[in-house]
Amino acid sequence: MAPGLWLLVIIALVGLPVIGWTWRRTAERREARRPPLGEYVDIGGRRLHIVRRGQGGPPVVIESGAAFSSATWWPIQDRLAGLTTVVTYDRAGLGCSDPVPLPRTLDDRVDDLTAMLNRLGLEPPYVLVGWSYGGPLIRLFAHRHPDQVAGLVFVDIAHEAVFSTPGAQTYLRRIALLQRLTGGLAQIGLLRLARVRGMPEPPTALPRSAEQRRALDSRLLTAHSFQAGADEFDSMRAIATAMTGLNTPGLLGRTPVVVISHGKPFPGPFAVLETNHPAGMRALAALSGNSVLTTAENSSHAVPLEEPELVIDAIRAVHHAARTGLPLRDITSQASESRLERCPGE
Repeated sequence: MAPGLWLLVIIALVGLPVIGWTWRRTAERREARRPPLGEYVDIGGRRLHIVRRGQGGPPVVIESGAAFSSATWWPIQDRLAGLTTVVTYDRAGLGCSDPVPLPRTLDDRVDDLTAMLNRLGLEPPYVLVGWSYGGPLIRLFAHRHPDQVAGLVFVDIAHEAVFSTPGAQTYLRRIALLQRLTGGLAQIGLLRLARVRGMPEPPTALPRSAEQRRALDSRLLTAHSFQAGADEFDSMRAIATAMTGLNTPGLLGRTPVVVISHGKPFPGPFAVLETNHPAGMRALAALSGNSVLTTAENSSHAVPLEEPELVIDAIRAVHHAARTGLPLRDITSQASESRLERCPGE
């Protein structure tokens, strides 16, 4: 290759990433100045982005899956807003929330949840909903603040029986690496060039309002969101240690608990997460003497998107049980179209 061509190649290899990085930083600062859907809550020198809908109690507080922002839950949140106060939020570094130094632990993220609820001034107790990675977080919160928990909904959550296996540990390392590699592409503006906003949603997902669509269209995924997502997968590798002592049957007394498990097996490389999954879901249901265990027959892991009505039914049932003191099995048996069933052996 001629010297002049080598020089052009070197300029391209060095110059294009610099141009992409500068463009990405400028665009992210511009987007950050746009008001997000919802509001910001300062939890001590940094902000979490929250969306609050409805009024009344007990309030419903929703934790999303690893690397996912609260946007996944906005349509479900709108459906529940006529029932009570419903809060979704972006964990640090995700969505519209400020980034934070990494690495962080599950406990660090529960600290953020606690600080956020304190600053919001919502009166406890809460009905806590956790999907996937959000499940361990609400379990830890319930352990720390049992008097602040009115009920729990576990939506196909990350359980230590699954994520402590060698296969799952390897899976977590690989997913974290993939997140970091994708974050590297985001750093030099390639994802922005491709206009990447997130994963496509299945046709079964609830439709978004015009306001929600505008909010999503106004921002692209940030580079730091991939680093935060990678760190969440890394933190899950220590789930067995974090959950020590939290798997004792009856630990939650008669707190109303619904456990939703996926019905479609995980495909391909994700199949390692099937090991011990049924046992883990049964162990969750056994934490309370007032529990329901059900299966989302038409869903893989994305239950809030693939079977949102089942999730809504579960949250409504737990909220009703928490508010009235009625057993969950009475509530679900009275609902003629409910797909929830009492935990076997209760």
